[in-house]
Amino acid sequence: MKYILAVDLALSNLGWCLVEPRSFPDLQDACIPVEWGTVKTEKTKNKMAKISNDKVDRGKKLGSFLYQMLRREDVLGAVVELPPGGTQSSAAASGLGIATGVMAMCELLTEKPVEYYDPKDVKLTATGKKNASKNEMMDRCAEAYPGVQWPRHASGKNKGKFLVGEFEHIADAVFTAWTARNNFLFRMAINA
Repeated sequence: MKYILAVDLALSNLGWCLVEPRSFPDLQDACIPVEWGTVKTEKTKNKMAKISNDKVDRGKKLGSFLYQMLRREDVLGAVVELPPGGTQSSAAASGLGIATGVMAMCELLTEKPVEYYDPKDVKLTATGKKNASKNEMMDRCAEAYPGVQWPRHASGKNKGKFLVGEFEHIADAVFTAWTARNNFLFRMAINA
């Protein structure tokens, strides 16, 4: 079996999903989630640490994960949701730049193809709207795959509700795979 790694690229909360591509006309049947999760990197709480060193450490954590996933023999390549820029802060722009550089280096080192997609196209594929909310994306993902146990709160006042800091990024990764369904990597996987 060959898989495609779908990624919602970010420095703080990277969402990912391994999907099994199939040749079915319905999107949810063409992209079967097999494994998923988030890679979280947090700013250091050490006030004496240099900000640049902290960002390098966080980039290394992302790089290690992405490199190991792309090196897997059963992974053909990756499809990545990559914002075009225009973030509202220099910290967000810096984080996105680091994550993008890490992804590009993993692509280079593994020599596996990576395709990039705009978040508006991913939202449009998932919901039919370019400005879908996080909740709409999570609800659509849960609706498309009702048998999957997506991350939820286990206790407390939010028991049973989606873990927003995790599932929103996983859902974006799943829908990045939907967006890529008619492109090179999926055709390559289906014909393998």
